[in-house]
Amino acid sequence: MANQTNRLTLVGLVILCFCPLVSSVYLLGTETSYAQFSLWNICLNSSLSFSFKTSQQSALLMYTDDNGVMDFFQINLEEGIISLTIKISNQPDVSQTVKIVGPFHDNQWHSVTVKRNSEITSFTVDQTTEHMRFEGTDFLFGSEKIHNYVYFGGMQELDNSKVSNPEAKYSKRFKGFVRNVIYGNCSCIPVRAEVVGGIDMDDGDDETCKKPSICDKGCICIRTDNGYGCDCVYRETCLEVQQPAKYYLPMDVFSKGQLDPNSGLDATVSGYPIFGQGVKNKALYIQNNQHIRINGLTHRFDCVMDLDLCPAGYTISMWMSFRNPTYKRQLFMSSGAHLENSHGIAMYYRKGVLEFVFRNKAGLEWTEKSMNILPYHWYHVTATWSKLQGLKLYVNGINTHSKSQPPKQKKAADSSPNSQPRHFYIGCSDTQCAKFGQGIIIVDEFRFWPKYVSTKRELRQLGAIFHYYLNMDKQHRNELDVKYLDAKLHDNAMLSLDSKLGKALHLGGKGDYVSLKHKRGTCLKDTSKCMYGFMISTWIKFKNLSGKHYYMSSGPKGFTIYSVDNELFAKVINNNQLWKVWTGNIKTGEWYFLEISFHMKSGLSMYLNQRLVGSPTVSSHKIIGSIQQDEIYIGQNMEAMSSTMFPEVAIDEMDIYLADRDTLIFIDFIQRGRPNIYYFPFERMVGQRISHPSIRIQSYGNPHLVTRKIGKAIQLNGRSQYIDVNEHPRMCLGNLDLCPHGFLMSMWLRLNKTLNNMDYFSTALNGLSFKYINGKFKFSLSTSSRKWTAIVDSKEIPEGEWRFIEISWHPTTGLVIYNNNRLIALDNSHGVNAVKKTNYKYNTYEDRFYLGKGKDLVGNTVFGAVTFDDIKYWFGDRNYLLMHGYIKRGRPTNYLIDMDKIDGNVLTHDKLYIMAEGNPHQIPGRIGYALNFNESGQYLNFGRLDDVCFGNLDKCTHGFLLSSWMKFGNYHNNMHYFASGDGGISMYQDNGYLHVIFINSKKKWKIQVPNPEMDTWHFVELSWHPDTGLKMYINNELVGYSEGVNFDRSLTGNKEFYIGAPSTGYGANPNFAIDEMEIWYGNRDNLVAFDYINRDKKVFACLHSNVCVYLIVYL
Repeated sequence: MANQTNRLTLVGLVILCFCPLVSSVYLLGTETSYAQFSLWNICLNSSLSFSFKTSQQSALLMYTDDNGVMDFFQINLEEGIISLTIKISNQPDVSQTVKIVGPFHDNQWHSVTVKRNSEITSFTVDQTTEHMRFEGTDFLFGSEKIHNYVYFGGMQELDNSKVSNPEAKYSKRFKGFVRNVIYGNCSCIPVRAEVVGGIDMDDGDDETCKKPSICDKGCICIRTDNGYGCDCVYRETCLEVQQPAKYYLPMDVFSKGQLDPNSGLDATVSGYPIFGQGVKNKALYIQNNQHIRINGLTHRFDCVMDLDLCPAGYTISMWMSFRNPTYKRQLFMSSGAHLENSHGIAMYYRKGVLEFVFRNKAGLEWTEKSMNILPYHWYHVTATWSKLQGLKLYVNGINTHSKSQPPKQKKAADSSPNSQPRHFYIGCSDTQCAKFGQGIIIVDEFRFWPKYVSTKRELRQLGAIFHYYLNMDKQHRNELDVKYLDAKLHDNAMLSLDSKLGKALHLGGKGDYVSLKHKRGTCLKDTSKCMYGFMISTWIKFKNLSGKHYYMSSGPKGFTIYSVDNELFAKVINNNQLWKVWTGNIKTGEWYFLEISFHMKSGLSMYLNQRLVGSPTVSSHKIIGSIQQDEIYIGQNMEAMSSTMFPEVAIDEMDIYLADRDTLIFIDFIQRGRPNIYYFPFERMVGQRISHPSIRIQSYGNPHLVTRKIGKAIQLNGRSQYIDVNEHPRMCLGNLDLCPHGFLMSMWLRLNKTLNNMDYFSTALNGLSFKYINGKFKFSLSTSSRKWTAIVDSKEIPEGEWRFIEISWHPTTGLVIYNNNRLIALDNSHGVNAVKKTNYKYNTYEDRFYLGKGKDLVGNTVFGAVTFDDIKYWFGDRNYLLMHGYIKRGRPTNYLIDMDKIDGNVLTHDKLYIMAEGNPHQIPGRIGYALNFNESGQYLNFGRLDDVCFGNLDKCTHGFLLSSWMKFGNYHNNMHYFASGDGGISMYQDNGYLHVIFINSKKKWKIQVPNPEMDTWHFVELSWHPDTGLKMYINNELVGYSEGVNFDRSLTGNKEFYIGAPSTGYGANPNFAIDEMEIWYGNRDNLVAFDYINRDKKVFACLHSNVCVYLIVYL
């Protein structure tokens, strides 16, 4: 081809072997010479390309037809001008010719391409292109059952009845060279045509391009003047190297009403289509009588339209997501099976249920359903069928039923000559929508194969994003309990309770490792096979970082994760490229959340604790070695290792996805970052309205707020009082269909009374309910398709006692109930079928969030006698929130600095190093001794604390409390009592007020209160939480509060913590005494609620007397 070498070089995926230069077919030009090439499937998007070289002015260059039926393609040289003549239409005796002026008889190589696009055919010679358009409705080349050989230089002797254009037989024969005959046979990746016969021609007896190993799968062997190359540009664009589909219809190209003309499908879109972000590139939103129509006339002889033309089977796959569905069965795809007197396939959906129907002409009908398809979620769906094997349905690569259902006999299809032609619709036509109604479906990546797919390995490579999950919690003998993977423990590899969640895998560095059985030729073993990339995430704790250690490896075409001293590396081999990324300052003894993500386009990335780290590099690479194990290793490299390279490490909660991180986040397969939270503190009512910043909350029956040990709570009497928290069908709070990552609902709860059938709350129709029935507490949870139930003994939640109740749910791990941080009930199943009937009538009152009652307004409602406080509803499950530090359970970190002992210039503490600068003096304090500062440069220095809550409020995700006894001396302006620098806290006196400022990277909180009485001990508390704000208490009374203001900037500067000095040079040392200072990594309200600190007013009054002062107890 002209410019062939340059194009190959630009692709960057070329291997030249510089073989003998006899690299083309040479035709002698005798009266009988010709070269016969293999069959060409001339479908709607087919193409043919080749290169030629000659000094001859006129000759027949190429010819093919439909075996004498009607249609033909013919390329001629005419006085150095090249012409293409085509007959392809349902209009008889109509042909068209286009010409491109040369000269082309200059004995130089010229490239020729014929490219079909339904009724339009383009003809390109070197850099010049001409087009022709045919009128009519049928643009098939003959019949798709009939393919013919392609002849170059002349034709073999055939009867005129076998030739569609007999004139071609008598054209002058071609003398010259032909090479690189490439067919585009209705699939994205073209194939190389082979010489199968001929007379008076020479192909050089060269077998190089016939060798199966000369090029990788998906690449085409190309002959050049200098030897041979492998053109892999098609693999790069099609990404179909694993399972090339006959038809591949992405939603990325749309022009003049037609979807991607290169797909091979005559596919048009009605109306004004809307394209949005899809799983790979674009997706099509189909709504309001819109549809994709695959032309039934064009494909009338095609397996995609007729199961009886599919002896090897029928498989389709696509990504889909449904919007605004109903409980009524709606049609979303059909090639005729929705009609009782027709045949083909059909796809229906109603809320929760996806159904496929396959029916042949004889009326045999196969049906399969998936009963857990929720709206607003992305699913990859594959339906595969054969008459012998039946129909199977796979969702995200997993079979919905282990066995196919036997077919049922239905009415045979109408096969009369007058029967109407059928089309294939995605969406539904006007008449179909009128009968079945239409919701909204978003579609992407449609594929079709004329075969039945049976193996799990093959099915998982058809476009699904498969997920492997290793929770490291269970083992059977020497194998981990893992779905879809065989995971074997070797040597002393073991599970341990030293974990992030449950148990973790521990490798001791003495030859311990885990092998995961995984076939060659799949994404993880050969990253060039990754359609969407891959991602590995895991919790990991390093125990020894000296030297080089390997943590995971999949082989010479895969990935490796390893460390060298305190640097962590990941590398990926992809074709002839080596990607590498690394980060430093890794520490032993800490849990890290590690993510390695790769995509062929975006490259390699590494995340630690959800933060992008390192800078990836890419370099050329030659794959060396022939390691062919069907395994992936955890704790070992695929290549030879010395004994010192085995890691000493703990690994927990490993997820492996066949897609990169960005794709997984977009389709909501994984959750990253802090989930949304709705908080109901019940601190204020205006009339019968409960104050909330974003939700209208109405009370009924005149309930009141009551005081509990922290703040206020809402008390309901169990007669007619209840709270309506409104309806929320468009978010996880009011519709569990929209909780792909689960939820956590926590609350302080006191049951005032337990009567049979008493309902305490209900969040929605697809939500959570809590009631007392037959002496037990029942927690029920429903989506549109599944239901979970957990039963709790009545002794667990006794009447009249405050309990901290947590209800957590995840669609894959089920429902769990906690009481005061103790697991009391669970339903860890995948739920039971709860799909509503097609005649179900939706009532809005069932879909509201109620406290103190259930869904039923007209039936057996028993209002709940209950008191609620501090309800929090997270859009994520409890395990995720705990592992990533968004919630804290158990005793928070705390430090008590009692000021009782100074050793030289160091204040003694068992955990903190505190310098006592300027020789502060000890005086009698509230308990033991206190420290007195006298304005003369005396202060305490706790050192730099950037990475802990003490010095950086961004680290205080669960709040902060500083409490101390303080006796203030003389006041002077700008005296600083506490300071931790930029991004922390400060307390200073100025102009008769104490000023308290808390700052993190997002907000700033400020309180000012009048100066307390001098020379008197005061108990001062500074309590802060990023969600609830800053509070200041003096002597157990709230004296100041701030909700904060936005303050979004980068925080730099000093982060040393001082008592008695400013964090910068601006400010004065104060005159005061301090005793019994306590720091908690939690806010005051929660510490009081969980009894970690005591702020009872009677006890506090006792603390102010000289008799009771030693009753202070730090729990």
